[in-house]
Amino acid sequence: MRFLRHIPNILTAARLPAVFLIGIWTYWAGVWASAALALFIVAALTDIFDGWIARKLGAVSDFGRLMDALVDKIFILGLLVALAAIDCLPVRQWDDLGEYVAIDPQQTLIAAFGVILILMREFLITGLRLVAAAKGQVLEAEGLGKIKTFAQIIAIGHLIGLRAYETHWKLSAVWHQRWEVIIMSLFWLSVALTVVSGMSYLIRHRRHLPGLSE
Repeated sequence: MRFLRHIPNILTAARLPAVFLIGIWTYWAGVWASAALALFIVAALTDIFDGWIARKLGAVSDFGRLMDALVDKIFILGLLVALAAIDCLPVRQWDDLGEYVAIDPQQTLIAAFGVILILMREFLITGLRLVAAAKGQVLEAEGLGKIKTFAQIIAIGHLIGLRAYETHWKLSAVWHQRWEVIIMSLFWLSVALTVVSGMSYLIRHRRHLPGLSE
């Protein structure tokens, strides 16, 4: 029975090696990109079920809540950096025939800026949570933050899926281009939610910031 109480934390920790496998398989492309998409879906589901299992087993703890939040950040940020590094962000130019002609440097820079905004927000909030933890308090995710995380997961899943379609399933050029528009819309929606939720979180918990403690 004692082992069962560790299952939620085991599921949480399992998302860490999944980051490396998903990144490598996405880079290898082809059938591996499809495997990366499948593993990503499984890993994302563990983020839902670890908390549910913890509540069912009465194994909810401050350590579990803190680690779940930290692992979520590593999972999402690690995959975003990996996808950006292997040019999975759809920032290509198209010709009149619907074919790729070149990578658009300006769009690449803009997409990279979006990833940097997400990185900055997550590091700031994680730092704030660590400061609060040092005071014996655990700052849990808020509603807007959970919506932000969901949007990020959906966007990342579509980016990995696009890689699988490009190199394995061979989606038609017309639908490919339309899907890229949808993916970038999801990506920038997640960026906007990330920034807004971060500002809201900092304002709400500003008492933990240096010089602003009550």
